[in-house]
Amino acid sequence: MALVEGKSSIAAVFALRPRTSFEPVRLIGAGGMGEVFLARWRHAGRSELVALKRPHRHLSRQREWVKRFEREARIGELLQHQNIVAVRATGSDRDGPYLALEYVDGWSLRQLSTAALAAQRPFPIDAACELALQLCRGLGYAHARPASPEGAGQGIVHRDVSPENVLVGRDGCAKLADFGLARLEGNGSTTGSGSVQGKFGYLAPELYEGHAADVRSDVFSLGATLYELFTGTRPFDGRTEAELLRATLFSVPVRMSALRPGVPSAVDDWVAAALSSDPTRRPAGVRSLEDVLAELVGSTPALKRFIEALEGEGAFAHVERSPTLAAEAAPRGAAWPRWALGAASVAAVGGVLVFFFVPRDTPAPSAPPVDVPAEVAAKPAPDEPSVAPGPEAVAVPPVHKRRPPVASVAVAGQLWVRVSPWAEVYVDGQYLGVTPMPAFSLPSGTHRVMLVNKELNAHRTLDVQLEPRKTKTLKVDLGAQGSP
Repeated sequence: MALVEGKSSIAAVFALRPRTSFEPVRLIGAGGMGEVFLARWRHAGRSELVALKRPHRHLSRQREWVKRFEREARIGELLQHQNIVAVRATGSDRDGPYLALEYVDGWSLRQLSTAALAAQRPFPIDAACELALQLCRGLGYAHARPASPEGAGQGIVHRDVSPENVLVGRDGCAKLADFGLARLEGNGSTTGSGSVQGKFGYLAPELYEGHAADVRSDVFSLGATLYELFTGTRPFDGRTEAELLRATLFSVPVRMSALRPGVPSAVDDWVAAALSSDPTRRPAGVRSLEDVLAELVGSTPALKRFIEALEGEGAFAHVERSPTLAAEAAPRGAAWPRWALGAASVAAVGGVLVFFFVPRDTPAPSAPPVDVPAEVAAKPAPDEPSVAPGPEAVAVPPVHKRRPPVASVAVAGQLWVRVSPWAEVYVDGQYLGVTPMPAFSLPSGTHRVMLVNKELNAHRTLDVQLEPRKTKTLKVDLGAQGSP
């Protein structure tokens, strides 16, 4: 369904969808983009549990986000496979637009691996092969699926295959989740802002360089996920995202068989090829691996047995369980503008790549830390009393703490930063807090202000001139721009 010019609300986009009834059971996850509830869906005389995804209301006025929400719904409805989390319904009701997704009673692969580590039990090779086979079937189906109900168009590229986006039910059924970044093969970038989105360590190297995602970039991401599944170690590692970027671009992972004896040689060969930095050297798809795994996997449900053993040992006791849609509440990872990634890869060649990681004080469950350019990350967030939120508080993440710069009253000016929908504020490299926030004093003169909103993949840098004893209001709409 195409967007109607002049109508940018999600409610308008889904106005023609059937209305239905949802009864929330509990909140599963919440972040800057929206909330996910476990809900009971009553329809056609039946009742079932679903993962109900609802956006924050302020996002319904942002055209790019509306297009992404609509795309996720449309692609989800095209994908009907036992190894893909199904879209049960989309539409709008009295509480606003929604996306109702299949309930998966289990854990993400990340959580499952964490439980196995806690129990000091390596993932059994037969169980890993069974899980890998299911992922190949689901991803292969998406790649081969026509991009329209009429059978026209090319396949669907996931663009974010990772352990967080693989859900494993207690019955041993694995499903690919979160096609929110997916795109139709050959249709270009979905972000519309010249940015690259996905998780560092799983993104294919060519995506950092601005190339469009395709089946081979999904192959790379699946290879990185399977490498970690079989060995318990990531193929590319680093203490910071900058180090991860450099490792992905220039290092060759150790073969899985060297870390985990017993990994089938054909699987080892496929993953090694999948992790090639040159996409032309990767397998053209997942079918070849699917055929190999189909011969290796027996009729015994090894994955289900392994999960039952972990539960019996209490291995999940310290793993936060999000049984419906763990991937929706998981951090998305990186979303950097392409110009920044290109500069980063060039700098990495000389070993002089320096980026700073600025964590949030109290992040919401789905809000990951923000990565910002080096000039704004010189100092950590201070420990002063937090700023009282303004009237927009319902639409912003938890309020950060700030320390206003010390300024002489005789020469100070006031700066009032107003950002839609919200942003972290850095002035002259110092972190001040998150909007909404009151005006603060600064020495008169020119100051560099940077505004960062990771959820919208947007940031903006401005030089602001303050005059003594005067208040300057800075108004910026990050939701309308995307990253420069």
